[in-house]
Amino acid sequence: MRTSLEVGEKVMLLLREILYMFLLCGLFFIVIIIFYSEMCRLRRDNELLQEMLHASRTPATTEKKVIPRERALAFAESWLRAWNSHDLEAIMSHYSADVEFSSPLVMQVINEPTGVIRGRDALRAYFEKGLSQFPELHFEMIDVLCGVGSVTVYYRSAEMTVAEVMMFDNSGAICKSLAHYHYEKA
Repeated sequence: MRTSLEVGEKVMLLLREILYMFLLCGLFFIVIIIFYSEMCRLRRDNELLQEMLHASRTPATTEKKVIPRERALAFAESWLRAWNSHDLEAIMSHYSADVEFSSPLVMQVINEPTGVIRGRDALRAYFEKGLSQFPELHFEMIDVLCGVGSVTVYYRSAEMTVAEVMMFDNSGAICKSLAHYHYEKA
C-alpha cells in the first residue's frame, strides 16, 4: 500500500516534469519569435533596398532622382551591418560587377599607387585583405546624406572619420565609391 508521502512525491515529480516541458516549449517559442523577427527585418531591409535601388532612376527615362532619406538610411544600415559582421558575401552584395572604388587606403593596403580598384573581383580581394589586417574593424554611423542617384555615408572607424560617396547603377548596386578620410590622431 502506498503512503500519501509516496503519492505526494510522485505528484511533485510529475509537476516538475510538466514545468520543465512548459519551460522548454517557452524557450522554443522565444527562439521561433526571434528567428521570425530577424527574417521580417531582413525582408523589410531587402524591400527598402530594392525600392531605393530602383528609385534612383525613373522607369521611363534615364533621369536620376534624389534618393529619399528613409531609403538612404536603410541602405546605410544594411551596408554597415554587413561590414560590422565581417561577412564578405554580404559586403560584396552591395557592389556591381564593374565597380570602381577609390580610397587612400588602397595605396596603403595593397600598394596600388592610383588608389583605385576596378571590378568586383579585385575589390573582393582588397576587402578580404583589409578584413584580415584589421580583425577589430567596426564602423559607427554618424550620418547619411542623400544625393542624386547616390548616398554619402558618414561614419567613424577606429581613429578616423570617413565620408564615403556611393553612386548606384541602374540595378541599384554601387558602381562607384569614393572614400574620404580624416585621421583624428596624428
